[in-house]
Amino acid sequence: VDRHPKIGNGVLIGAGSSVLGNVKIGDGVQIGAGSLVITDVDENSVCVGVPAQVIGVVKKGSREEGYESPAEKMEQSKAVIELYDENRFEI
Repeated sequence: VDRHPKIGNGVLIGAGSSVLGNVKIGDGVQIGAGSLVITDVDENSVCVGVPAQVIGVVKKGSREEGYESPAEKMEQSKAVIELYDENRFEI
């Protein structure tokens, strides 16, 4: 029985966060501090809350040149600049 989370490459998991169950966290995801992740998260997403919800997606190529992983530089300071959907933002 497969009950454990699958964490992608370069994922930034904030302090006190929990990832529970058989969920897949895509590459380059940022999870906010204190979040509870219980569903799959697509790559390059930003999610926060209890339970965690995706609030934004980082566009390919919008990260600094030379790295694609928020975990490498602990990048947590991207500003939300444009409404992306009903409850999502593009950063």
